[in-house]
Amino acid sequence: MSGNVLDRPDLDLSKRLGGFDLSDLNIGGWSPNTESGRNGAGLDKDKQSPLGGGNYRVLLVDSPQHSEKVVIRAICTVVPSADEAHARNCYNTSKQLGMAIITTALKEHAEFYRQQLYTYGCRTAIEPDNTVA
Repeated sequence: MSGNVLDRPDLDLSKRLGGFDLSDLNIGGWSPNTESGRNGAGLDKDKQSPLGGGNYRVLLVDSPQHSEKVVIRAICTVVPSADEAHARNCYNTSKQLGMAIITTALKEHAEFYRQQLYTYGCRTAIEPDNTVA
């Protein structure tokens, strides 16, 4: 018994592409944009923010449940660039103004920091950072 081989059907790509015929286009030198940058650039030219989701602020929101010791330990443990002086400043600023910026990071990192700070009992929020440096 022999297996049957199906011929590859002729596909008319112009029908799948909404009637466009790509045979006229010279796309030999085209290279796609990658997450590592646009032709080696590290910033999105239109948005002026890093590729990969843009910058987000991680905010410490004031809460009566926060104690200075716990907040300082949480920030120093979770955020790699934070030291004790910065964490103490964040705590005091959140008490005075209602919130303080802990750090800015890519969206995925900001969400991760928020989740980790929550495990320490810190009330936090994230928001897009629309400032242009």
